Parts: sequence; C-alpha cells; structure tokens
Amino acid sequence: MPSTSECPNRQAHSPYVPTTNGCGGQDSWSASFIPNSFGPANFTACCDAHDICYGTCNSNKANCDNAFGDCFAGPCSVFPAGSPLRDQCMQIAALYYSAVVLFGGGPYETSQREACDCCGSSCSDLPCQPGPCGATPSCNGTTSCGCKSGSDRTYCVREIACLDTVTCTTNANCPSGRVCVFNTCCGAGGWCAPLCGGSSGLVAPLSSGSGILRRE
Repeated sequence: MPSTSECPNRQAHSPYVPTTNGCGGQDSWSASFIPNSFGPANFTACCDAHDICYGTCNSNKANCDNAFGDCFAGPCSVFPAGSPLRDQCMQIAALYYSAVVLFGGGPYETSQREACDCCGSSCSDLPCQPGPCGATPSCNGTTSCGCKSGSDRTYCVREIACLDTVTCTTNANCPSGRVCVFNTCCGAGGWCAPLCGGSSGLVAPLSSGSGILRRE
C-alpha cells in the first residue's frame, strides 16, 4: 500500500497479525533510552497494545495515542497516590505519550502499509483477488476500477492508456499517485496505474492517448 492519504478505502490484509516489541523496540540502543518499566511500574502491556493498535488496519492514530496515554495510570498506581514516585511515574508517561504524538507518524504509516490492502470499497473478497486481463474484479463502486496485483499488495486501480504510461518493477518507479501493477492488458511486466479511491487529483482518468484503453 502507498500511504494512508493515497488509499482511504483500506481493507485488512489477511492473514496479517500485528507484532509487538515493547516500549523501546528490538534494538538495544532504543531499549536503553525507552525502558519498559519504572521501578515496579511495568509499561510493557501499554506499549504492546499501542503497537497492536497501529498495526490494526484502519485504526485512527490519535485514538491509539490517546489510549496509550491513558493506559499508564494503571502501572503507575503501584506507587501511593500523591507520592513523589507516583508523580515521577506519570511524568515519564507524559513523555512517552508526547513521543508517539510527535514522532509516531512514520511507524503508524509503516504499520498500516503492512496491515492493509489498498482496495476499493466494492472489493468483496478480502484481500481483493486479482484476475487476468479482461477478468479484473471491479472495485471502488465503478467498473472503471479493478483489482490488480502489485509488487507488494493488491491495489484498486483505474484504467490506463497503455501508450500513456511507463513500465515498472516496484512502486518506486511510478509517479506520485500511481502504483506498479502486473497482469495488465498492456503486455508483460509491470505498468504504472493510477489508484482509485484517493483525492480527485489521484483518480482523474488518464487521457485516451492512442485510444487504446484497458480496464485495470
């Protein structure tokens, strides 16, 4: 999947299961600066729940972050109310919350790309099952859009003019708003096709060019 902004009609990628790595991640550098606990207050469950929330297709980042911030009241309750240790624990919690709000955008996008397929709202099978040329399942509520296999996911893409696009091997070869799909009617290999379901600029039909249009 490209990005959440370019694919508003995301659907869960089966059989993806979100992974967790505690508060500091798997590398020792981050673990030393972002510990899983403060004394007897263990934050691991809160951090793992936040990982799962980010890794759940169509989750809302702000909701995940807010639930994460609220979660720390439980672990910090091991210290007496009003005690300096309780206050210090909640200050640490506030720092963790601020960190995900300010710097969690990248991890959220990465998790959503792993958790979701970029399919239109009319793809009945999850994930979309792409067909060969001429037998493309429609998606996004229109026959001009169809499910096609990409290098990493199945995408809901708009019809393309074969002489008005470029070949590709991955999404990185395509202009913004387009993805690399295969099994098109344009020939062997991958071709850059515009996504359906994004903003009007992303889904605007291509010019007819040579007049050779194929439904992808």
